[in-house]
Order: sequence, then C-alpha cells, then structure tokens
Amino acid sequence: MKKYDIIIIGAGLGGLSIGAMLAKKDKKVLVLEKHYQVGGYATNFKRGDFIFDASLHATGGVKKTDYHKILKKCGVFEKIKFIKLPEIYTSIFPDFKFTFKNGDIEQVKKDLIVKFPKEKIGIKLWFYFIKKINKENKLWQKYKNFIVFIAPIIIPILMFSHKIPLSFFLNLAIRDKKLKALLTQLWPYWGLPPKKLASQYFLIPAYGYFYDGAYYLKGGAQIFSNAFREVIEENNGVVQTSIEVIEILVKNEKAIGVKTKDGNIYFADKIISNVSPFLVYENFLSKWKDSQKELEKIKKMELSISATQFYFGLDTSIVNLNPKFKNAYEVFVNLTYDYDKIYREFLIPSFKREYLSFNMTFYSNIDSGLAPINKSVMSIIVGDNYERWKNLSNNEYKIKKKEETEKIIKLAEKYLPELRKHIEVLEVATPKTMKRYTGNPEGAIYGFAQTILQCGF
Repeated sequence: MKKYDIIIIGAGLGGLSIGAMLAKKDKKVLVLEKHYQVGGYATNFKRGDFIFDASLHATGGVKKTDYHKILKKCGVFEKIKFIKLPEIYTSIFPDFKFTFKNGDIEQVKKDLIVKFPKEKIGIKLWFYFIKKINKENKLWQKYKNFIVFIAPIIIPILMFSHKIPLSFFLNLAIRDKKLKALLTQLWPYWGLPPKKLASQYFLIPAYGYFYDGAYYLKGGAQIFSNAFREVIEENNGVVQTSIEVIEILVKNEKAIGVKTKDGNIYFADKIISNVSPFLVYENFLSKWKDSQKELEKIKKMELSISATQFYFGLDTSIVNLNPKFKNAYEVFVNLTYDYDKIYREFLIPSFKREYLSFNMTFYSNIDSGLAPINKSVMSIIVGDNYERWKNLSNNEYKIKKKEETEKIIKLAEKYLPELRKHIEVLEVATPKTMKRYTGNPEGAIYGFAQTILQCGF
C-alpha cells in the first residue's frame, strides 16, 4: 500500500496549481482526474486540423499583478508563453462601436474622453477606483496580519467592495448609460450584471486588463494545464487521468483516502477536492454523518448562469470575412445597453429568446498555430439556462442544437458575411455539456453566483 501526503481529486486549475505548489515543497502528491486529460475547462480539443480552446478567452495582467508571482511559485511561468493582444476587447452596440487598445491605459482614457467628453471626470474616477482597489489589495496581501484591526481605514474600498454591487461604483463615476455599458462590458466573465455582481470580483481583475494588458496563452489552455502537470511529475508527484473517484474514505471524522471506480484505494494524510461540492456530499461523502447537512446548506445557494458555446473551424481567415476584424480578438455584440435585460434573457427557461448579446472570439487572429494556413478558428458564446435543455429527448436535443446554431450564425453573419459558406468544422456545447463535463448542477459554468450575499473574505 502506497501512502501519499496529499491526494487531490480533480485536475482543474485549482487542483493543478495547489498540486504544483505542494510538490515543489517536497510533498508526495497524487492527482486523480476522471477525464483523459488535465485542465478542467482549461483544455483544448482537436477536430480535424483545428485546435479549439474549450473556454479560455483572455488573461488580464501577467507582469504587474500577483498572477506571474503565483505562476513562478508554481514553477510554470518559464514553461509557457503569453501573447499580448493588440486589443483588450471591442464592444458593438446598436448605434456605436468602441475598441479598447491594449497596453496603454492613458491612451484608453483619452479615447474614452474623446468619445464621451462630458464624462471626463467620471472616466478618470472610474479608473481611479480600479487602481485604488488594486493598491489596497496588495497592501492587504502583504500586511493583513498587522492591519486587520484598522482595515476599514487603511483599505476602505477593498474592505467593503465585496458587499457593494458594481453598479454603485459605476453610478458614482458615470452618468451616460452607453458609457456605463461600455466600461462594464466584461460582466459576462462573471455571469452577473453590475447591479447583482459584487464589486470586488470585477474591479480587482479589471486592473490586470487595463493597467497591465490582456494576453492569450500560445497554444491554448491545454499548454497551461500540461505545464502544471509537468511540474508535479518533475517533483516526484503523480498525476493519473481516466481515473474516477467514487468515495472519500473517512475514519474517526478524518478523511484518510479515496476509492476509485476501478476498485483501487489510495491513502493520504490530507484530501483536497477540486470538484463540485454537490458531487462531494452526494457521492464521495454520502456515508459521512454530516453530509446531508452540508448538502442542504449549498442547495440554498444561488448558482451561476450556464452557457452555450459554438466552435467554428473555417476554411478562410477572419480578415477575409471582415477586414475590420484584422486585429480583433474579443468582440462583444449587444443589441441593447440594458445588461439586466440581457441577464434576464439568459434565465428564460424556454427557447423563445432574441439573443440580445453574444461574444465572438477570434483565436487564430492571435495564435496562427491553432488552424492551418489561410484557415481560422473562432467561437461564439452566449449565456444560457439548463432548464431549456434538460428534458429534451436525444432526437429533440439534436434538432434544437441545429436550430439554435442557425439562429446564432444568422446573427453573426451581420458582422461576418457569408460565414456559413466557410464552416468546415462545427461543434456545439450546451448547458447539458457543461453539466456532464464538470458535474456542476444545471451546468453552472461559474459554480455559485458571485452575488453580494455569497461573497466576502
């Protein structure tokens, strides 16, 4: 019987990063993953000659934030290469379009002031909030043991931002509804509109995007996840894929090991679970006396939205479809400025929806290695609701996927003319795919919703 210091269930980025850190500290680490490759959502898949990124879009902040420190601490920073995007994102609204250039925050401010001259003070104030909360966060991370009792004075924005909606700071700075929508365009990354999203979750990462820049990992997310795996194995850790855990073994109120579907048992001093807590309490710890109590607690919590994602392998380049998208990477299309209305549409349980918003990502514009020469890879993602899909029969499910794909292609062709004529490969992932892939109830892509009531220190 081989015993480990740590067993980690699930090789998503959470499990891989803590596994790498512990392995580098000479801990005997075992990572068990039911999928055939590591990474969770941070994976690639291949269809024909096209490489698709399962979910990664852009990463904000590689040099000026703590992100690179964490990657160095994990031992993966030197194993990967970041490509700096020429643009952070482009927003398209009913009556105007705006592109955030990457890497020059002062130019971004100037461009915004030219577009919205009456909001000059507000624009500066908005970016002050972003910069200030980042400074406070660094102060907290460095001196939290010393300033905890005077935190409300030293770090006031950070201290209270987790209990204040993003719309509060937005309304303090900005009046113009178009500018409000433009500045909070990245809200789908968190799955909640500004009125519902806790400020902290948006403002801290926003610093990375606007003050450091937006990046993409060359080769896609799988390169990233594989780098963590390499570090674990280089430091005498073990990573096993296609191994499904079915039970966490408990003795005297202590987790002592795990049992896998193939009948093997592994023991360790500590067990870390990097999978859905519903799966943990309903399955892995179903024999534990307090499991039902914990399950009842989390069942009362609000889940995040789900999504449907369309993956396209095209027989031509994006620029051939629309020369204006030559340097584009992330393009958000909004048919309204009302993000609350868009969010409500995400939650509609029927298929009667207009698709008021969708996001196009042109991966091969940045990384040409993802597609053959003169071809391209892109995706379109829309917020979605598991209820719309869950009761469909297999045949109904296939028909509905085709219908929804037709809708989204028709919308996309307003910006990419004759898109359908150039589709060589097409894959569609619905909320049912998300649930099957992650085990999260209702295919909740962000787990629990990051609302005011469900966040904090």
